[in-house]
Amino acid sequence: MLIVWKGAPNLHLNKLSTGATVGSIFGVGGSATIIYLVFIHPFFYRRLVHNDWTLKYYHVLIGPVYYFKSIDDIPTMPEGHQLVVDYYEGRRYDDETVNSTGKTEDVESTSNSDDGAVGKEKDLTEGAESDGVVHFSNLEKAKTTKEHETELWKRLVKQPSKWPYLAYLVISYGWRQDVINSQSHTGAFGDGVEALHKRAKYYDIKVEHVFSLLQAFTACTMSFAHGANDISNAVGPLSTVYLVWTTNTIAKKTDVPIWVLCFCAASLVIGLWLFGYRLMANLGNKLILQSPSRGFCIELGTAVTTVIATRLSIPISTTQCAIGATVAVGLCNLDFKGCNWKMVLYIYLGWIITLPCAGIIAGIICGIVVNAPRWGGVYELTA
Repeated sequence: MLIVWKGAPNLHLNKLSTGATVGSIFGVGGSATIIYLVFIHPFFYRRLVHNDWTLKYYHVLIGPVYYFKSIDDIPTMPEGHQLVVDYYEGRRYDDETVNSTGKTEDVESTSNSDDGAVGKEKDLTEGAESDGVVHFSNLEKAKTTKEHETELWKRLVKQPSKWPYLAYLVISYGWRQDVINSQSHTGAFGDGVEALHKRAKYYDIKVEHVFSLLQAFTACTMSFAHGANDISNAVGPLSTVYLVWTTNTIAKKTDVPIWVLCFCAASLVIGLWLFGYRLMANLGNKLILQSPSRGFCIELGTAVTTVIATRLSIPISTTQCAIGATVAVGLCNLDFKGCNWKMVLYIYLGWIITLPCAGIIAGIICGIVVNAPRWGGVYELTA
């Protein structure tokens, strides 16, 4: 919708008529609906409603077959088989667990028992023996595992034959972090997260599983909107500086060089790849209890807001929209304490402080550059 609504000049889409724009938007939506009804709906209906645990992801290609296939031939699910992932694992404080069919059942809590302590110690030992992969469920384990990985890297540095593996560990460090558990137990805002999560509602994990698939699309939409708005805030100044430097002229409008677009896009991807886990660990479940259904609403609301602002040429922050959407979703628990207001205040103060601090720093740097001595010039010292 954003492509044809805003109009991409390089694709000559800015010359489309209103009818063609509306038709293309609803045409794509209608095509997606047909694909869903033919292939995806029968597959997931059979898997989640009739508990057909034998289906694999590639069976979606024969989705129409399941409209006519009998459910009587579905074999009994093996005991202990998990039909779908428990999306609340590590954050479930409702004294319930998930059985093999995806439903919840009451269990006795053993988190403070001696057996629980032994289990934690065993997990800690296994984590210390891993090849640098960080998995932890509490602050003490996080520190121990991080110390182990540091020692592992020190040993690999001394072995040239292991340098390729060391390079892999460095490159993959960002996306090997256990972000989910770190959101609940570490950092400045880790305290009180358990009480925060207890106030939230835990939805059926089958419903969450459906939304986890939809969330993949809303994540792509949000990423596209982010590139159309936030990235343009960086592309504009950089391309302007490049124009002035190369032509010594200024203009109201100019074509953005392709290498500038590629550079900014690559910078975003590299930053997310290497250090994105930092942002995820400090937000996410520390702000509210996150789940695929909540993430779907947050991402879709953020994407729609950003797309409309982009069309209206309003420079906004996708991050600020996402934070606002997260707080709004947290308030849907109908509990004011369902959000971490301490973190919300910290984030808002960060936004307010950013403007004067950035202005002061930029002014100081500009003053230094303007008044700095220049090569080849003749200067006289005056009293």
